[in-house]
Amino acid sequence: WGFVLFSARALIWGLVEQVLHLPLWGQGCLALFALALLWQRSLLIRLARVTWVVAVLMVSVLRTTQLAKGATTTGQNAIWEMAHRVHAKYILEAVADLSGFYVKVAQSLSVQPAIPEAFHNELCKLQDSMPADPHHEVEKTLAEEFGPNWNRKITLHPGPPLGSATIAQVHRATLRVAGSDGVEREVPGVIKVQHRQMQGNLTADMFGARIITHAFAILSPALFNDMVDIISDVAALTKNELDFRIEAENQRRAREAVLQANVDIVIPAVFDQLVTKRVMAMEFIDGCRLNDFAQGASHQEKTKAVRQLIEFFAFSFTQAGIFNCDPHPGNLLITAESKLVVLDWGQARRLTEHEMEAYCLLFVSAALEDPFLLKEVGETLGLKYSEKACVSMVPALRFLMRDSRPLQTSKEDITNLEKMFSGFADFKELSDVKGDASDVMRGPLLPLSKTVDLLSNVSTRLSVNLSLLQVFSSRGYDFLLRAAARPGVPLPSVRMAEVGFVLEPALPTTLAAAAPRSALEGRLRARLLEAHGKGDLLGAQMVVLDSRSGTVLCDLAIGHGTYLKGRPVTSETMFNLQEISKLVIAFHVMRLVE
Repeated sequence: WGFVLFSARALIWGLVEQVLHLPLWGQGCLALFALALLWQRSLLIRLARVTWVVAVLMVSVLRTTQLAKGATTTGQNAIWEMAHRVHAKYILEAVADLSGFYVKVAQSLSVQPAIPEAFHNELCKLQDSMPADPHHEVEKTLAEEFGPNWNRKITLHPGPPLGSATIAQVHRATLRVAGSDGVEREVPGVIKVQHRQMQGNLTADMFGARIITHAFAILSPALFNDMVDIISDVAALTKNELDFRIEAENQRRAREAVLQANVDIVIPAVFDQLVTKRVMAMEFIDGCRLNDFAQGASHQEKTKAVRQLIEFFAFSFTQAGIFNCDPHPGNLLITAESKLVVLDWGQARRLTEHEMEAYCLLFVSAALEDPFLLKEVGETLGLKYSEKACVSMVPALRFLMRDSRPLQTSKEDITNLEKMFSGFADFKELSDVKGDASDVMRGPLLPLSKTVDLLSNVSTRLSVNLSLLQVFSSRGYDFLLRAAARPGVPLPSVRMAEVGFVLEPALPTTLAAAAPRSALEGRLRARLLEAHGKGDLLGAQMVVLDSRSGTVLCDLAIGHGTYLKGRPVTSETMFNLQEISKLVIAFHVMRLVE
């Protein structure tokens, strides 16, 4: 310590001497720089704290790795389990102290199946149990927003807040609002009040988040190299949460869409007279938190709740024109009537008609494994996607919208995925495809990955097995059918089935009334027409050859290749068969060899 103090003193005096020898303009520049640092001291302090947290974790991880090297498998597991518990508690305390953007990141991580259970147990406490501002701070904010007589409009109930999250805390209150007749009435409700100093902290948090992502990129470059750009895009969404007027408009629009479509989802009504940039009043909904509900619910009840959640978000993307980008368990309630309540619409995305069509094409292209349909997504948005990017994005989309699976199986999937990407890290072709593909999910499509990932992880955490892609693609197909409606042609409907979704009834047949060339062709034509009429068959080609002579016994083309275009199937229509085409080719090659 004596040596450190001596060195520091010598360094400081050396710097002072250098500054004194500078010309006046140089000293002036240094003075301005010092004033800028002083003005941004809170930002620098937060950056220093974040850097310290990351440094401590990295050193601890490296130390644990060294300790585990010489141990047995059982010993390694025990060492890492203890390290995970310590690291999880350390991160929880650090994030709760820093608050702001880091809590948003931790909330998303808390439902990830890839993280160790110790991290899940600690980080899920951040969903709605953040340290709350004291009562007098809340009253100070209300006075700043509504004036000194704020308590004539709002009466806060005594006791702690109902919940305290990243941006704000929520209190029970009695609200005095004017009805449609202009008469003021007292109504039970809640008041959402933004944490003080939140606006100033967010800018520093963006820089700090980049430091964290760079650190993770060092530990696992294959998975985290692209995270810096993604963090920047997510930050733009997070900034909207600081203006409750935007959140109120989002919530109002989502509620209107739900009521008009008669969807069995609850979104609280907003009292517009009591909405400002930092305060928002809404009706009180009595419900149970999703995590608490899951502990006592049967598997059937949990499945019903998750199905409601997924169906609602499919409706949001394909019909409502607005969706919540932050569906973590802290923003979801279950009422006594088993209805799902969706809260916190600050981080929501409004969709234009073109963007809704693009999302629907995206879902259907993933379901059909059709990269050419994915190219149409770019054309709909006025963007140009390369075929190489679309080919690589289709399986990535299918993984993103994968069925929820048991928790341990999902952990193994993520581990295997990371190993696979690490093995390919040195291949230039893969990095080219990855670079092109990352552009597909930027801009209007970026919030999809975050939202769908949270939905899948919530389902996995509740041990519910549901096909997210099937629900989204059936809704998407229904939207595209309505968009492609033609005069005089009845619209087919989408029917869910065990094997997927079935479109019925079929479009009018265009099969020529020519006489069949054989009795076999007549019988097969009748069977195909029957299936086509029921909606079990959209379109088909059928050829039957005599294997000895090569004579054509039957050559049929019936129906349409797709509902979206309405083009009749002919003998020359090309179908996107994918892997099935290999079976046909292999069979005929074997016949030729024989």
